[in-house]
Amino acid sequence: MAIKKGAKTINKGGRPRKEIDHDMLTALASLQPTIEELAAALKITVNTFKSRLDESDELKEILEQAKNAGRMSLRRMMWANAKRGNTTMQIWLSKQYLNMHDKQVVEQTIDFSKVNLSSLSDDQLDRLIKDNGNG
Repeated sequence: MAIKKGAKTINKGGRPRKEIDHDMLTALASLQPTIEELAAALKITVNTFKSRLDESDELKEILEQAKNAGRMSLRRMMWANAKRGNTTMQIWLSKQYLNMHDKQVVEQTIDFSKVNLSSLSDDQLDRLIKDNGNG
């Protein structure tokens, strides 16, 4: 960038500032990309993108609102799928929102006649007894 001062032109150096397209940022951010992916799509470096976010509350707000809108859109589609009878989605949502979970019971039987208990420390023996429900 050159600035005229009197009869002289003073060169400020550097490339011209690349502006971030707010509409493009909104469209991209709703897809939940990483900062690196956003910067690449906007054709700027990651450092430049981070700097622009640091200096502009407006860009931060656009980014946050677009990400929230994207999450809401995804959630809406998931609920619609569950309502249409998608069992997988119903199960997943019940785990997320109703605190349901798959319970797995693992049983273990140890034949102590085949274990050399004399080589175990007192702590190991206590833990073995406790873990097998006898303590």
